[in-house]
Amino acid sequence: PDTVGLLATGRIVQGDAERFREMLRSRPNARILLVIDSGGGLVVEAAEMASTVARARMTVVVPRDAVCASACFLI
Repeated sequence: PDTVGLLATGRIVQGDAERFREMLRSRPNARILLVIDSGGGLVVEAAEMASTVARARMTVVVPRDAVCASACFLI
């Protein structure tokens, strides 16, 4: 399968978990490398995204010059 890099930046807001799932549905056979730079946001959205990441067995990275704080840490 193709590997697709997905860059997730900014605050985690209402609707992000569903947008994330929709993106994954559009690439059903791709392996996803999730690159995060976020100061956090809504805990419920982050928890839903974390569940999706775990089910899909994604690789998640936070670059050296990025941040993953607060609710982002759940992902």
